[in-house]
Amino acid sequence: TTRYRVAELKSDVEANNPLVQLSDKGVEVAQKQYQVSSTGRLPTINAFANYGYFNQENDLQQLAEIETLGYTLGVGIRYNIFNGGRTNRGIQNAKLNRDISQFQKEETRDRVLADAVKEYNNLILFQGQLEREEENINTFRESYTRTEERFYNGKVSSLDLRDAQNALLNAEITLNNLKADIMKSSIRLESLKGTLLK
Repeated sequence: TTRYRVAELKSDVEANNPLVQLSDKGVEVAQKQYQVSSTGRLPTINAFANYGYFNQENDLQQLAEIETLGYTLGVGIRYNIFNGGRTNRGIQNAKLNRDISQFQKEETRDRVLADAVKEYNNLILFQGQLEREEENINTFRESYTRTEERFYNGKVSSLDLRDAQNALLNAEITLNNLKADIMKSSIRLESLKGTLLK
């Protein structure tokens, strides 16, 4: 069941953890930047269209009046033949940035998954310790009850009663500390899975 749980943890981490999702978005942005940089090798095409009316009145020596009404359309193509290798450097930098983002994504995912598996194992360990301590505390309670009865019957000293009382108190403190550790470990695990606020 632990192997199944690790597979479930991995899917939760990849689907919900904010750090993993942020690194995914970083890879997407780096890929888009690479694609934009790669367009620097292509020619730039500009198109324009205009509709207008023009009217001009002139002196007698020229045309008396010029009047135009209609569309103006145009297309321009620009291709930079030489820019000192700036385009190639930009593409190489964008490709490098994309590769770094991909590496960081994998590193983040692996680190968060390792932390989640470690926290899950800690939680199992704490729960096992809690079960043992719950069994032990019953033994300490019985021991304290027997020692208290023997004290009232005059068979043991007050120091023996105090030792039994301290042992029971320490067992209860250990039990409460384990419950707190389980709660903290559960919260950390849910946080790593990205399901804490759901």
